[in-house]
Amino acid sequence: MLVPGDEDGGKSGVIPWRFVEELVPWLVRVSGARIREVLLAVDEVVHYDVQVDVLQLSNDLPCHGYALLSSPKRAIPLVEEALQVAQELIRDDDREQGLVMTAKRFVHPRVCCLPKESLFSKPNISSLRSVDVGTLIALPGTVTRVGATLVREVEKKFVCVKCQYEFVSTADITRRGSFLLPPRCPSDLDKPCYSTSYTPSSLAPTCRDYQEIKLQEKISHLAVGSIPRSIVVAVQDNLVGRCKAGDDVIVSGVLLRRWNRNPAPEMRCSIELMIEALHVEHHNERKSFVHIDPESEARFNQFWEKHRDNPLRARNLIVSSICPQIFGLFAVKLILVMSLVGGTSRRDTNGMRVRGQSHLLMVGEPGTAKSQLLRYAARLIPRSVLTTGVGTTSAGEMVFPLFRLPV
Repeated sequence: MLVPGDEDGGKSGVIPWRFVEELVPWLVRVSGARIREVLLAVDEVVHYDVQVDVLQLSNDLPCHGYALLSSPKRAIPLVEEALQVAQELIRDDDREQGLVMTAKRFVHPRVCCLPKESLFSKPNISSLRSVDVGTLIALPGTVTRVGATLVREVEKKFVCVKCQYEFVSTADITRRGSFLLPPRCPSDLDKPCYSTSYTPSSLAPTCRDYQEIKLQEKISHLAVGSIPRSIVVAVQDNLVGRCKAGDDVIVSGVLLRRWNRNPAPEMRCSIELMIEALHVEHHNERKSFVHIDPESEARFNQFWEKHRDNPLRARNLIVSSICPQIFGLFAVKLILVMSLVGGTSRRDTNGMRVRGQSHLLMVGEPGTAKSQLLRYAARLIPRSVLTTGVGTTSAGEMVFPLFRLPV
């Protein structure tokens, strides 16, 4: 509950035992079917997830919903503990049915359906502020880069060199996975140990799957002339490998500050914003699905029926409607339409497949509407990513014009 707790000195404002005790019946009632699926699963090593609707949680248990939104780093471990208790409760209730149920160790809450308020649902990266750090937010965008799947150490046991005291240290994601060691030995012996030297234990550390993706804000949510910004999103466990470049997603997670390099004396601090993802919702179906009502279909047939004898005139009308704010440039717009529509793939005599889509390279002086045309094309195509020279590598944006000079 959100009252000053004696267990943590009143710092977090969350009493753990009351939080878990009151959350377990809600999880059993709302997510009981999903928890039973997890219990009936065979593999006990795989990571499973249970969706937690924040809006429904806030309506049923307002204090718990507020704790999850304002202090997710403290509340998420308590929700995971409540999921473990809920598994044992459902397993004991269904034992008489003769089903083989095993409680799974790795069950994670996937927080979704955040309130549609500016404090939690951000339209773009530019709306992020310093007060949002450490809170739960939802950010829509397009995936532009997917990193490799890594195995990251999250917990490791260390041993004091002097007194041989063993303690567990947790990796800090804001310091790129480095372990924060105490300034002196944390042993609870009668005579304190002031040693500052530690060695890793021979026991294997606890590891988790880890991946970083780059999320770019949507073009439709930006003002005219604005450059789309990107932010790094860290996904873990069963969220790894779910995204690919071009996916339109909504990421729900915790906004954090990450050091670009570990701080050191006499070195300039370099910090960037990142999101530790708790849930990733795909919206590719909304991008690719185009609903054509009977009225639009009738207008389409009527348009081509009207220009049956002169199809080139119909083509010219379509080309003129492309980026109407730009006057002229008919040939450029025609080439742009041909690249967007594409052709038909075929196979040559050797059996090699020749694709029907073509590349388009626009080269021109500044102020010749290149960016306006490309921005308009990005709005027409569902799966598209608009990038700039800032968001690409030097090798990817380099063009070598070759001219044959007369001899």
